Amino acid sequence: MEDRLAPTSNGSFISHEAGTFGACLFLLWLVPTMALWAFAFLSMPAASQDWLLRAQAACFGTDSSGLPSAQGWTILVLAPLSLLIAILVAFESDLRSGLANLWSSTPRRLGMSLLLLATIGECFWITTRISDGLMILRTSYAPSSTDSLPENYPRGNEVAPAFELLDQNGELQALNTNMQAPVILSFAFAHCTTVCPAVVQEVNQAARMLGPDRARALLVTLDPWRDTPSTLGNLAKTWNLAPNAHVLSGDVNKVQRVLDHFIPRARDEKNGDVTHPPLVLVISKHGQIVYSFNNPPRTWLVEAIKRVS
Repeated sequence: MEDRLAPTSNGSFISHEAGTFGACLFLLWLVPTMALWAFAFLSMPAASQDWLLRAQAACFGTDSSGLPSAQGWTILVLAPLSLLIAILVAFESDLRSGLANLWSSTPRRLGMSLLLLATIGECFWITTRISDGLMILRTSYAPSSTDSLPENYPRGNEVAPAFELLDQNGELQALNTNMQAPVILSFAFAHCTTVCPAVVQEVNQAARMLGPDRARALLVTLDPWRDTPSTLGNLAKTWNLAPNAHVLSGDVNKVQRVLDHFIPRARDEKNGDVTHPPLVLVISKHGQIVYSFNNPPRTWLVEAIKRVS
């Protein structure tokens, strides 16, 4: 069968079949590539984003900054680029015909212009997301003090409100006035991208340095809506918690009541982020709040536990 010819905007002709095939090749490369990048950087309201964050972490190694890992960047950059090179090598003439075909009439030019604007808009949006992620990576929330805990640091004796919450092993962890060892108590949540990772690291390392006979670390979630008891096991692995460190959650209302006793906070209902101070408490085995710290180094926590033991 004779190959049909279609006129282009400059008066020349291209093969209709070749133009259609080349146009399909180009669109089948561009649209999935745009979808892949959009999925990698997409952010959704808090009520529905947990599955998305898990999927992004699994596919692209996305961390708390919202940026992919090295493997994720390989998928996002090398996979589409290698496919485009393969198409150019194998179907260069068809691709040229396809691009000309996509620009051969007013309706097609309009469609391509809209697709081009969508691509440019997505590029600007992704650039903003990357910039935000890099700002998070450049921001250090590590404790600024490297000195030892001052001898005259203020001490208290207020009795902490008692509570029981579930930990990553499905076991109840209690805070009361009759404990076997002092407690380091702090507050964090899985999706936190600011101070939580630094606080968790210091508390966890202090617990590891002290050992289970000297202290217990309790990390109460600030986000019981998403940090449910069933998710705590994976969260404990992500935080690499020491054997004597426990992340706690439970019924939302119960967790909220515990938090109300200890820490001021504000939750953004749109994205689930919680604004809060980097509070760390050292509590004696008799349930007294002896020390109250703001983002302390692990050395302070170790020394504080020794002083209250």
